[in-house]
Amino acid sequence: MSNSFRVVFFLMRIFGLRARYIGLLMFRVALVAVMVPTLLLDRLLFPRAVHAPLEKPVFLIGHLRSGTTFLHRYLTSTFPVFRSLLLWEMVFPALTARALLRPFMPIMRRVSFNGVYDPDIHETGFFEPETDDIALSMRYFDGLLSWIYFHAWREYPSDAALQRSLAATVEKDRFVAYLKGVYRRAVGTSGLRMFSKSFCLLFNIDTVRREFPGAKFLLIVRDPVEAVVSLCSLERGVQRRINDFDRIAPDLQHRYFRNLYRTSLIYYRCLCEEAARKNPDTLVIAYPELFADFEGTMRRVAAFLDLPITPGIEALLREQAAKQNTFLSKHRYGPEEFGFTADQIRRDFDFVYQRFGV
Repeated sequence: MSNSFRVVFFLMRIFGLRARYIGLLMFRVALVAVMVPTLLLDRLLFPRAVHAPLEKPVFLIGHLRSGTTFLHRYLTSTFPVFRSLLLWEMVFPALTARALLRPFMPIMRRVSFNGVYDPDIHETGFFEPETDDIALSMRYFDGLLSWIYFHAWREYPSDAALQRSLAATVEKDRFVAYLKGVYRRAVGTSGLRMFSKSFCLLFNIDTVRREFPGAKFLLIVRDPVEAVVSLCSLERGVQRRINDFDRIAPDLQHRYFRNLYRTSLIYYRCLCEEAARKNPDTLVIAYPELFADFEGTMRRVAAFLDLPITPGIEALLREQAAKQNTFLSKHRYGPEEFGFTADQIRRDFDFVYQRFGV
């Protein structure tokens, strides 16, 4: 809870006292008051699930707005061997809490998050698979999403200072230990393979390897001109809803976008370093492959993950491949809206193009 107080007080210093910040703090207090004791009760009421084995989990990792949501949801819906965390399971990770909430599930299904996320950019709901980073934010108010939503507003005197602060926020072994417990509860004794989508775990990937022997990793890489600008556009929409972004002073807006840009540079460097290691447990996917050769790319993924392709799955792959050829995003934005140019991004992220050619 101390981290929650620090973040909320920081927001108040920047944007002033607002009722929504008090509400955020009250939500955090109530959530932790439910989460901690029910997680402990699980050890008594659901011991088999708490200690369930995790066989050959899969971790999908990439920069935000790199196609991770599409690939995550497509693979978990197409291949029935997988199990992913749903949003409501991240908010209420304990099996005890979920059992108590089951009578309220019809109400939860009607809850919309369109007031926070533009559905043309990112559509979600309580019962949609989501990034596991949300589970970290719910439990610790920490991790990469918390960094992007809150810490990116801070003033950092140098790139080195920003990188140190980012590392202190995202590089934590307890994240992996906590997610391991949540995964076990999700998989239980079903024998399904856990499929994780995470941005933050890139910074903890060696810990993931130690904790999950036999794990496989999918790294997806998108052109930074597209991914970085799309991230800024997405977060501008979120910040409009939580911090009245359009009323914020232009210099503060510029600081925020500049910090997102600097964060993306760090992220892509880490992604390149991980890809350069060429571990046999890792497969790199270039975002354009999801459109130029969708069926071939999915077959390559299936072979890498030891997934059988049945006639039914073959039909699904062909059907989706036809859709990919005609896909047109409704998300419209340009780098100049955020103080950048495409040429500047290509220069600063040249190391990405040299390695991946995206």
